[in-house]
Amino acid sequence: MSKRRKLKLTEDLEAPYIEFEGQKFINFCSNDTLNLSKHPKLIAGAINATKEFGTSASSSRLLTGTKTYHQELETKLALFTNREAALLFPSGYQLNSSLLPCLNAKTLLLDHSCHKSLITGALASKAKLVRYRHQDLGHLESLLQKAEKPAWIVTESLFSMEGDFTDLPKLINLKKAFGAHLLVDDAHAFGVIKANGSADHLEIDLFVATFGKAFGCSGAFLACSNDMLEHLVNVCPGLIYTTAMAPPTLGAINACLDLMPSLDDRRTHLASLVKCMSAKSHIIPILATDNLEDKFKEKGLLSFTVRPPTVQKAILRLSLTSAHSEKHIGEVRNAVNALIHCKIGSRN
Repeated sequence: MSKRRKLKLTEDLEAPYIEFEGQKFINFCSNDTLNLSKHPKLIAGAINATKEFGTSASSSRLLTGTKTYHQELETKLALFTNREAALLFPSGYQLNSSLLPCLNAKTLLLDHSCHKSLITGALASKAKLVRYRHQDLGHLESLLQKAEKPAWIVTESLFSMEGDFTDLPKLINLKKAFGAHLLVDDAHAFGVIKANGSADHLEIDLFVATFGKAFGCSGAFLACSNDMLEHLVNVCPGLIYTTAMAPPTLGAINACLDLMPSLDDRRTHLASLVKCMSAKSHIIPILATDNLEDKFKEKGLLSFTVRPPTVQKAILRLSLTSAHSEKHIGEVRNAVNALIHCKIGSRN
């Protein structure tokens, strides 16, 4: 297998199927977790917003790019996450990479498996970056004892490659014990574990989530205090130096936000599939040999290899969605059992 990355051209069929290189596969790469990207209400929301407001906000937020539809959606997101305020960003990467340098932290303590966007943001800040062993809260505690304040703990609620959940109550207790602050990226749990993801943990100081997973759209937002919002509006480059999010995207997000509380049937179905796979979540890493991807393709299953430096060891990252059936899960289980050079588990 070539070690050089390249872009892969695919064509969506009716979920969960996809076409790649002229062949039809069951797609286990998608982040469209609740199968909403083609939902009629989201499409109608995008179309109606385009008809009313056009295709672009046509400016950055600090010039003429802040429109009523931005503020209305941010107000709804703040209420949805039980926070004082919310702020929209064009992408999760843009949010995280530009947010961390704005925290005025002396120490940033990141889980070793945090997303690249968080690492990029931490490296761009003037704070000391300390990485604790993945999910090792004992190690984090020992580092907090020596950390210069203000100190921020930075983690994901559901890790994008390992597929394991952070013990947020224990993390919150550590935060309180050492007078630290807590930033949680809820990208893969938001809308999935429940409608508002991990947002009910109100002790989370900064709550980040994206619309490119369960919401079937794109973009991201930060839920925070009014004071933090005012600070970021003045200093955050990822907000200041970019065109505001476009009406079609916000129309779809707005429609999805209204729909999200009614989707327990999809969440329950997805949870049952996770149970069938004896997995921790809908994200399942499989330690991979060089040709495991091809062996999966031979069985009609599409999951591309994720390689270092994104992960420490090459994996196939299986992504389950509510579009999958028990039959699809049976096929992937049989493939996993038949291929001896793989193991369901951590990427470490």
